Amino acid sequence: MYWEDYRCVVGIDFGITNSGFAYVHPANKEYISYGELQGFEIKVPTALLYDNEFKNVQSWGFRALKQHRGCKLTKKVYNKPVELFLSHLGKMPINPLPTGLDYKKAITDYLHEFSYCVKQHIWRYVDFLTQVLIVLTVPVEFDDDAIAILRDCVFKAGLLKDKYSQNLQFITECMYM
Repeated sequence: MYWEDYRCVVGIDFGITNSGFAYVHPANKEYISYGELQGFEIKVPTALLYDNEFKNVQSWGFRALKQHRGCKLTKKVYNKPVELFLSHLGKMPINPLPTGLDYKKAITDYLHEFSYCVKQHIWRYVDFLTQVLIVLTVPVEFDDDAIAILRDCVFKAGLLKDKYSQNLQFITECMYM
């Protein structure tokens, strides 16, 4: 299939520090760069705030950072946001994760939370699991194993009907200097 065969194409810039998305409806060439996630402009921090057992996400993005910095935390919430977890797919992770949290779970959890924003903006137009092509950016240094892990996380996050769906394509990030 080609991108024109889909009712909607969603580009997701899933970054180590920040994430964002844009989408286009190929039939009518309507392109929308989603510049306001969680009430803030452009991109959202790639951050999660978990409970103490790292089973449940308490908040994500800006809210995870805000809850950590600006309010009283209960004993049920881990005391700081988890960040930089996507770097664990590369050869040199930037930041160790808390004991008891696997980077694959963090990636899956973030994509699951992030997907609510994406789906909220296009659900009226399409069946997400069958009519949407997801184009996900990956750093150039990610190898085939890293991309396979990322595909599995995308599937577990509920963005694909099956793990090997053609509705997910990867594109290498470009760096301009």
